[in-house]
Amino acid sequence: MRDGNSCTARVLQGLGDERLHLVDGLAVLPVADADDLYADGLHPTPEGEYQLAGRTAPFLRAIPLGR
Repeated sequence: MRDGNSCTARVLQGLGDERLHLVDGLAVLPVADADDLYADGLHPTPEGEYQLAGRTAPFLRAIPLGR
């Protein structure tokens, strides 16, 4: 699934979609950290939600705002 999403994003970007950006989930949340942030392997704990927001924000800030 991860490879398919990445490939799809690259194809669409190659076709000229300048507003499509892909954030690598493993860069945001390495597998080694998942046990500490997810209650059941899928749903984040309240602390996990806070951590995910903090870890995602720098990636989103790096996306240039287009017009």
